[in-house]
Amino acid sequence: MTNINFESLFKKYQKISRFNEPLAKYTSFKLGGPADVFITPQTIVELSEIYQLCLKESLPVYFLGGGTNLLVKDEGVKGVVVSITFDRLVVKAEAVLVESGYSLNNLIIFLIKAGLGGLESLAGVPGSVGGAVMMNAGGHHGTIGEFVESVIALDKNGKLKPVEKDQINFGYRATEIKDSVCIVKMILRLKKTDPVVLKEKFQEILKAKGQSQPLGGKNAGCVFKNPLDQSAGALIDQAGLKGLTVGGAKVSEQHANFIINTGSATAQDVLSLMEQIKKTVAEQFKVELEPEIKIW
Repeated sequence: MTNINFESLFKKYQKISRFNEPLAKYTSFKLGGPADVFITPQTIVELSEIYQLCLKESLPVYFLGGGTNLLVKDEGVKGVVVSITFDRLVVKAEAVLVESGYSLNNLIIFLIKAGLGGLESLAGVPGSVGGAVMMNAGGHHGTIGEFVESVIALDKNGKLKPVEKDQINFGYRATEIKDSVCIVKMILRLKKTDPVVLKEKFQEILKAKGQSQPLGGKNAGCVFKNPLDQSAGALIDQAGLKGLTVGGAKVSEQHANFIINTGSATAQDVLSLMEQIKKTVAEQFKVELEPEIKIW
């Protein structure tokens, strides 16, 4: 791959391509080295074409949504980062067709005004709709998978295929669709509800999260998955790790399952801090914490 002339290979897509592009500005951590190729398809068909070109050239492909659940290493990634930004939205009665690049927060606000209930329970969850579905985002009040009726996915051959809900395995912070690499659009089935009721619920959940989580800072959300019947945040807190720092990375004083980039952190600082947390929790509680964030 070192001998590939990326600018020549992606000449057809030169208007939407960047080379040796730093990824820090595309992640909520504000961390990460460059990608060989950073490309932003304008349509789903263009995405399919680009992915097939990458397959032909045996190039690794990384799909980037809102960058909110992601840590990119300091050395960056070798290969092609495909930024999903297409965001068409169509509403028909209680069915909502939305493309993966649409902002989840913007969609929730739109649905509240339209009197379509369900996603207000995801108040405070950042990122794109596609990323939210791929991670089955949610919390105590529900997950997005409950409202997914069907999706159009990109399969391992770069072809677009419809997938019904009964073929999708929604798990805890994970969604499995056989032979698929990316979701490009989905149909959500919601319920007609009084917008006033929806807005009140949204604001109530958002207020509660704001009191317990460092919303809006340089972080990637919850770093570790909750072990069965336990809270990762509570275990880290009980281990006395709130406020622990490595370089510019710090365990949040507000919520122990958040790591904050205080402004000078490197991705390695975050990784080292994660390892310290895992080791300490394992020693004290015999529990192995598993990362929730994706690491490139």
